[in-house]
Amino acid sequence: MRIRFTHILLKLINNNFVFLFFFFIFVGLYLLNFQDYNTTFATDFRVRYKPYGLEIINQIINFDFSENFLLYGGKNHHAYFNSYFIPELITGILLYVTPNEYIFSIGSNFLNMSLLFFSIKIFFDTLHMKNKITVIVIFFIFFFLYIANWVWVFWKLADVYFLFIFSIIFYFTSKGIQNKKLSYLLISFLLTCISFLTKPQSLAVIPFFFFVLIILYYRKYNYFKSLTFISIMYYVFFPMFIFFLIKIDQDNFLYYFYKDGHINGLITYSYNDFLNQFSLPKNNISEVIYYYFLIIKKTIYQITFLRENYSDRHNIFLIPYFLIFYFFIILNFKFLLEKYSTFCKLTLTISIFTIFLQSSLGMSAEPNRTILFILIPLYILFSISFQRSLFFFLKKFKFINK
Repeated sequence: MRIRFTHILLKLINNNFVFLFFFFIFVGLYLLNFQDYNTTFATDFRVRYKPYGLEIINQIINFDFSENFLLYGGKNHHAYFNSYFIPELITGILLYVTPNEYIFSIGSNFLNMSLLFFSIKIFFDTLHMKNKITVIVIFFIFFFLYIANWVWVFWKLADVYFLFIFSIIFYFTSKGIQNKKLSYLLISFLLTCISFLTKPQSLAVIPFFFFVLIILYYRKYNYFKSLTFISIMYYVFFPMFIFFLIKIDQDNFLYYFYKDGHINGLITYSYNDFLNQFSLPKNNISEVIYYYFLIIKKTIYQITFLRENYSDRHNIFLIPYFLIFYFFIILNFKFLLEKYSTFCKLTLTISIFTIFLQSSLGMSAEPNRTILFILIPLYILFSISFQRSLFFFLKKFKFINK
């Protein structure tokens, strides 16, 4: 009887069961903090998503689809076709169908929690693994251990919507490459266009898509040589491009990010800071070196996640947390690349292009939420590596037989 019960239990415990189990744990966490999370609204929601979302819905209801409104916006609103249209539209719909902001908050939180888990599942569905249960468990434990990975779900922001769209892009891109189906890549391209109306991070998804199409689908060039070449070209020439562009015209979008050395909304490293730190004279050569230094500094910020505006306790937690994270990805990187080649290359590619984007412009003061779409696949690779190392350890010391 006991053996039969165990057999039935093991059959019931599949991937979907594990996802539901952790989803309900997450819902339980939400309910324990019900009042706090339902009264949490980001500034972006107040100043952008709510007013613009309601105006979009009003324009739709009134059938106001004039060309000026679509392309340039109305008197009080940005144009429809802007980089936040999708979250504005969703916010507007939810606000319109709910009786008050508190009920809206509950609905928005459940929608975001559901989309987060659906996104994670879609990434996992991209992998060809016989038994994912252990990897899924490791993923959820390690991912949710760091609150900055998921707390933004309750802030009524656009990041989870973008994550969900990118997870589908990732899925169809992967399937298109593996199955040699251009139709899947066409779907991926259409979703890439939609992502352009969801968040500015789509500026990393667009080159990601075309790079993958040329290098992985058509196999025109060697993957690692191509990615290395692009990386070298970026770090060698982009700082020079900034220097000449600012010299020619200071009324451009890049000038905002470099006149005060904006790393993110809270941290700046200006040209004068650079000159004072290294006791350099103020001239063109020093300015060019400064742009190189600033971009490298931004890159390091993204890789380490450490911030001077974080508390000491926060940074002390991050040091071992991300050392473990990178250690296991690097430890089994060759295995990951051989066993899960497409997944690994897609993850590496979008990570590199996202680093380029945020090093070129500015990073959010809350880095995890703006790069959630690359963190999920990175955490999956970590979890696979961790499982492999764990099983090797248990087998070596005879805790398990196989």
